[in-house]
Amino acid sequence: MKHLLLFLFLIVGATTSTDNYVYICTGSYSKCYHKTDKCEGLEYCSKEIKKVTIQEANEMNRKPCKYCYGHN
Repeated sequence: MKHLLLFLFLIVGATTSTDNYVYICTGSYSKCYHKTDKCEGLEYCSKEIKKVTIQEANEMNRKPCKYCYGHN
């Protein structure tokens, strides 16, 4: 039972921590955040691509990328 609980804790922790991070372009005209640093929306980033939490991206008024998250 201990092993099962430890396994579930590790799985949930790994999923949660990975899902909480997104990528942004630090360029002055950038307005979106991306699921991966390989997104085509970051192709023309003129500055650094930075890994941040979703909370940080939202605090910077970034919106989800249409390529990564669909065209909703």
